[in-house]
Amino acid sequence: MMEFYHMGICSCCGRTLTTPHSVEMGVGPVCFQRYGNKRLKKLMYLKKKIEQKMKKKSKTLAGK
Repeated sequence: MMEFYHMGICSCCGRTLTTPHSVEMGVGPVCFQRYGNKRLKKLMYLKKKIEQKMKKKSKTLAGK
């Protein structure tokens, strides 16, 4: 399993993240717009998809 830590700072500019949504993404709203929200949205989608697969896999292993 992969985890990412950003310590509550924007991964693009290093400023402190203040909103829960920004903290979850690891990027502030200005950087989100500036550096391509499509790319970041795709990364968040892929992260969720990987987490879902890991949950299914752990349930399968626990059932055996």
